[in-house]
Amino acid sequence: MSTLKAKLRERAERELNGLVDALIVSAGRRAPKSITGSELLRIAAGGKTQVLRNKAIKALTDAKEAELLESLSKQETE
Repeated sequence: MSTLKAKLRERAERELNGLVDALIVSAGRRAPKSITGSELLRIAAGGKTQVLRNKAIKALTDAKEAELLESLSKQETE
């Protein structure tokens, strides 16, 4: 994996962690006392959290990579 790809993946993981943290807090507010926000989200995801997490990280990484490539392309044409 290239250094750029690794850095983009790290950035995507941090972004996803922030989104997940916000969802857990929100779910926790709505969940009954016997269920945590995290447990509620796992139920909603059908128990496939790691697969979904990896898919989301890849999508965020690919989107940022495309954004950077587009920016570089525009700079080259200027």
